[in-house]
Amino acid sequence: MRLAVDRAASPQTVTLASSDVAARLVRLDADGEWTAALAGLRQAFNHSHAANRAFALSTGIDVRLLVCESARFRLACPLAMRAYAGETDVFTPPGFSGFAVSGEVDGFDQLWQGVGRNFGWVCAYVQLHPALPDPCPPAKVADARVAYVLDLSQPPSELLARMSQSRRRQLRRPSPPLSDIRIAKEGAAAFLTRESPAFFSARNAAKLMHLSPEAWDTLLASPQTVAVAARIDGEIQAVSLFGLADGVADYLYNVSTSQGQVWSANLIWEAIPALQAAGARSLNLGGGIRADDAIAEFKRRFGPAQLPIRPLRTIFDPQRYWQLVSASRVPTDTAFFPAYHLPTQD
Repeated sequence: MRLAVDRAASPQTVTLASSDVAARLVRLDADGEWTAALAGLRQAFNHSHAANRAFALSTGIDVRLLVCESARFRLACPLAMRAYAGETDVFTPPGFSGFAVSGEVDGFDQLWQGVGRNFGWVCAYVQLHPALPDPCPPAKVADARVAYVLDLSQPPSELLARMSQSRRRQLRRPSPPLSDIRIAKEGAAAFLTRESPAFFSARNAAKLMHLSPEAWDTLLASPQTVAVAARIDGEIQAVSLFGLADGVADYLYNVSTSQGQVWSANLIWEAIPALQAAGARSLNLGGGIRADDAIAEFKRRFGPAQLPIRPLRTIFDPQRYWQLVSASRVPTDTAFFPAYHLPTQD
């Protein structure tokens, strides 16, 4: 597919065009255009303007929405622009988004390579959403981990029956005195701002996961999010945050104090009726950091379906890519992608 850069694009977009496919990058400051571009696409919360604005506010990274359109299909994917040694690669911000699609995308490989090469990207890392259809050939993606996805079309009684015995026992235990768990955004932003830095640091979370106060405000202000708070003696001790779009819900964040960490499962259970009432047909709990680790086991005990986690790793310019790898002095056989972003010891 031969694409050519349209130099007459507006300052808020960069446009690629061919005889039948047009591709553009929508900037975050064009929030109306961003939202309009997603209309009618099967999507998740992490495609939304609010989710990507929160990430950009925290990191200062330029995030744009790639939109490809033809008479046969429309496709959108949020992409963060990352500079390295004068070159640019792109990646989907943390969480699950990938390609939101309507219609039939023929020749996806050719399209994706044409878009990347004409925008001048060296490579791309796209984390696909396990509960959404996508145009990528299955052979192109692989990961040892799985995502745990609950079927919210079932009533709570059936969901409970599918859980492990230990999880059911945990959810049925009585709450301690002076405690309650409820759907509530009030006070959640202040709690997350105060507690999340130490919480994420203690768990060696990637720097890209740390959100700024403005980012928490943005997420909680979105009508597409649901927050559940656990209070002990009137004080919030844990918050879980969920996002919802087009019937697909995602477990976004959980932050707790040492007192509140025992309520992580209860927060998810409390969120389920609210998500169902809002139209959610599935809840993606995500996966573990590594296959079969403690985080994965925590999610597995809810009795969810186990769907493959599918990252798409694409090199658009092999010569430039391997030049950057060589100059970075990282092992060429590392599984980290892009390899030249692998942190070094010195």
